[in-house]
Amino acid sequence: MKQKHIRFFLFLFIISQFCLAQPKSKNLSLFGGVYTGIEYYSYKEPNVMSISGPMYVLGGNFGILYQYFKAQLDLNFATHMGANTYDGGLHNPQTNAIIPYSTESKDWYLSVALKVGATLMKQNKEILYFYTGLGYRFLQNKMIDQAGIKASYGREQGYVYLPIGIDGEFAINTAFSIIAGVEFRYMFYGHNTSKMTEVGFDDDLFFDQDTGFGGRIKLGGKYYFTKSYSVNFNLYYDYWFVDDSNFVDGTMGGKVIGKYVEPKNNTNTFGILIGFGF
Repeated sequence: MKQKHIRFFLFLFIISQFCLAQPKSKNLSLFGGVYTGIEYYSYKEPNVMSISGPMYVLGGNFGILYQYFKAQLDLNFATHMGANTYDGGLHNPQTNAIIPYSTESKDWYLSVALKVGATLMKQNKEILYFYTGLGYRFLQNKMIDQAGIKASYGREQGYVYLPIGIDGEFAINTAFSIIAGVEFRYMFYGHNTSKMTEVGFDDDLFFDQDTGFGGRIKLGGKYYFTKSYSVNFNLYYDYWFVDDSNFVDGTMGGKVIGKYVEPKNNTNTFGILIGFGF
């Protein structure tokens, strides 16, 4: 496991230990959980390019529960496993021709979301949780040049969004529950940086993408080995759609060689997570 992944997991562990060490009153309680898993990641700009491959996932959630009020912070990190593939083309700015091109792609993303809402509890178990909040998703992408080719450049994308969702837990018996959730995300601001100076442009290109939406569906199970501690698993599908950006001039040697746009794109991920809750 890479050092940055180990540091992220240690960060989650330290937070979990802090939560466990705090005193709990009758009305106020602290909770949390950590998880890991694997997903299949697919990013597409229709008729332009695609990136796909397996990703390793780490994450956690931590929060407070006071009577019917619940607030939690969700952290989710995913990174490539060395098998992501870029399929697209090489653009010749002089002739405007596109040459088919495939190569390795290194990708990772981090999502942070603060959720607040109302929860219904029964016998220390959450039945339903209705929430909204504020989230941010940051993605970094870097293609790896093939031998003898210098065409790859780094890309960074960020989405600021409003999540609206509902989580549910349905007890089968005292030890096992089915868990499920649906979330809609309204993206109200997006930004993109294409590091074109890496391929000879005068400046990097900065785009705004202000129209988009996403969502997530999950289904799984939770097993309680005490009233407060549990293990869980869930299958999920996660989706994003982002529309075209504004147009930006690209220059080489002080001369405008064209107008560039970050095309509309969609991201689909399918995965499985295994976690520990407290």
